[in-house]
Amino acid sequence: MSKMKRKQQKNSETRMVAYVGFDTYVPDHGYRVSFVKEGQSGHCPTGDWPYTAEPGQILPWFWGPSLEDAQAQMTEYNRRMGIEPEEANRIVLESIALQLRTRTRRKRSKKRGG
Repeated sequence: MSKMKRKQQKNSETRMVAYVGFDTYVPDHGYRVSFVKEGQSGHCPTGDWPYTAEPGQILPWFWGPSLEDAQAQMTEYNRRMGIEPEEANRIVLESIALQLRTRTRRKRSKKRGG
């Protein structure tokens, strides 16, 4: 996707990508899916955990059973949303970078007494 087309699409809508990583594994369930919003730091895990079926709780999405299976499902989901793996990786990495910058600023601010 060209930079111009990506910029136009970015201005018209904020995209989200599904994400699963090795650290999202929940024993006996699989890999808990999170969503990462383009241009924002962090991620939003699906559903409530631990899930106890209480009123108002939402069951998380789990993919798997293996990490390879979960990541294949993630890739397929993102493609159905019109986002290729390279673009999804860029969105996730930018989100991580934003999160790290935010943490660094907070630490500096605390050291200065602010």
